[in-house]
Amino acid sequence: MNRELSLRLVAPGLVAATLALGATAAEAGFRTFLDRPAFAGAIGALPTQAGVPVAGLGLRDGFGSFSDPNEEIAIPDTDGAGGLDVQWVRRRYGEVHGFPPLRDLPASLAEDSLFLYFYCHPAYSPCLGTTEFTVEFEDGILGLAGDLEYYIGYSSYWDPRNPPIPLLAEAYRNVDWLTGGDTYRGFFAVVFDEPVYSLTLSWYEGRGMDNASWIDWRNLQFLPAEGGNGGGAGGFDQAIGVPEPASLALLALALLGLAATRLPVPLRASLRSPT
Repeated sequence: MNRELSLRLVAPGLVAATLALGATAAEAGFRTFLDRPAFAGAIGALPTQAGVPVAGLGLRDGFGSFSDPNEEIAIPDTDGAGGLDVQWVRRRYGEVHGFPPLRDLPASLAEDSLFLYFYCHPAYSPCLGTTEFTVEFEDGILGLAGDLEYYIGYSSYWDPRNPPIPLLAEAYRNVDWLTGGDTYRGFFAVVFDEPVYSLTLSWYEGRGMDNASWIDWRNLQFLPAEGGNGGGAGGFDQAIGVPEPASLALLALALLGLAATRLPVPLRASLRSPT
């Protein structure tokens, strides 16, 4: 069944086990690739499956979490006489900024594509419009890969030190904004250090601005997290060369010898979760 028909919007507060990507790449535990051969080399023999296993989607803007884009909310307003009034408005999308045709706002999902539209309505503060999406997966995954069109918004906001969506930082930095470009088009993949069950993508951390951005990620494939994080044949740890227990014992003895000679030893942390 087409996910555009079967997608359920997740009610606020019901998304669990979220991997928040507002932190740095090292803290969040992921690596990204703009090159297909580099991605293939990183995953080794791990099999990929076509599509994206999305089970639900949560939305949030400056006024809080919501599940219905047509929901009306009460926003404080002036009454024209120096007092306060209440204005009822719905979460709006696309009145000011263009967007790719034939795509539903704020999100459109199919079996092998993911479209997310980030928007901040200029007439309201904080932002009215989705500035954060939480994508919930049917089961744990270790990565996603596909063809990405990433519209970054007005280039006047461009700052390589502060990418608006940390997960897409490398794609963001590869936009040729100096020549008037505002879109990254090309391959994009992410590989996680351990299985994840949902992702939260925050845009500019909800800061108020008159701007919009979108992610149009197509021809998607995912890395299923079968067997856990390296817990058997074909696991992610084995694919990237993390030693097995017997090898670790030998490595420990070698490291003790090296420590005695005070030689610097380049250590590599295991990708297994400490819990």
